[in-house]
Amino acid sequence: MIANLNSWVTAAQTKGCGVVRNKQGHSTMTVANYLTPHWYWANWRGVKINNWHRPVSQYMREALQAGLRLEDFQEQLADAGWARSESYNHAPYFWLQLWGKPE
Repeated sequence: MIANLNSWVTAAQTKGCGVVRNKQGHSTMTVANYLTPHWYWANWRGVKINNWHRPVSQYMREALQAGLRLEDFQEQLADAGWARSESYNHAPYFWLQLWGKPE
């Protein structure tokens, strides 16, 4: 199982890019260098980490080269009870991949 941010989310976190929300809470995202793996310092709730951006094709290519088979791929909907679920569901941040070994 691989659970990760959609790669366009991390590509939008580089300097000079990012998310801007309008009055309705909908976001516009500027993405840069999507196809180039790179790292940047991120701060999430007081925790500073060295965060890596990789295009989704890199994750899939490496799993396929390891001989794995993709069994399921999901981009989750937000819980309807969450105040920002409508905005989130325009472009979900996370994906899940379930990989298995062929028999």
